[in-house]
Amino acid sequence: MKKLCVKINLLLICACFVSSCSIDDDSYQDVRLRVISEFTGEPVSGAEVLILVQDVRGSGLFSSTYDISRKIVRTDDNGSIDTILKYENTNNFFTIYVIDEEICTDIIAHVNSFFFEEIQSEIPLELKVRKYFPMEVTVKNINPFDENDRISVSFYHVGSNYHSAPLYHIEHRGDVSEPYTTPSVGIDGLQPLWISDNVDSTIFKRVQEGTEARISWTVTRNGEVSTFESEFIPTVQDGVTYYEINF
Repeated sequence: MKKLCVKINLLLICACFVSSCSIDDDSYQDVRLRVISEFTGEPVSGAEVLILVQDVRGSGLFSSTYDISRKIVRTDDNGSIDTILKYENTNNFFTIYVIDEEICTDIIAHVNSFFFEEIQSEIPLELKVRKYFPMEVTVKNINPFDENDRISVSFYHVGSNYHSAPLYHIEHRGDVSEPYTTPSVGIDGLQPLWISDNVDSTIFKRVQEGTEARISWTVTRNGEVSTFESEFIPTVQDGVTYYEINF
């Protein structure tokens, strides 16, 4: 019986040793990066960043990307992150996104992927972003003809290779018979549409830091179609950019 107990104890010690070895044998890489404004070069604090360690299975048309590990980390006051992630081998790559809704990433490229050598560099990675700032555009029919008056509005950015200017809300004060019910989608993004002789609305959008917005609108009144375009509107940094369309 004594011998049996000794054997059991030895087996337990070996199992613990094997288990601890398997944990210690896992490979981890320190990931250091800094999120900065692409426009000002200043650090962006409090930004949520998704870091993925990935690899590819297969080749050509039959290839697929899979995740080895992932982590969401928030930047500190200096816009910095220092964390560790598990990896399988040095052929893995690291894909990093800023997932904060108030920040626009993908400024330099549509996918922010880095090779293992870049991660191992003594110099922290730099991820360039642009902040979003609010824009409010009032649209008002001050010279109505009849209830079939129509206006559609479109937006775009200048100053970045990422042209989208997200529209997230329209506030209506007038009695609009068809507010934003059939938006069209094109290179300029969503185009709000109104059909009414009593349009009085505010469009709430977001515009990128360091960019200029341009607005175009098409008015149909008494069967005649007219198209207008604004000058370039500089984005107000850390504030609201205002514009009025009176038709």
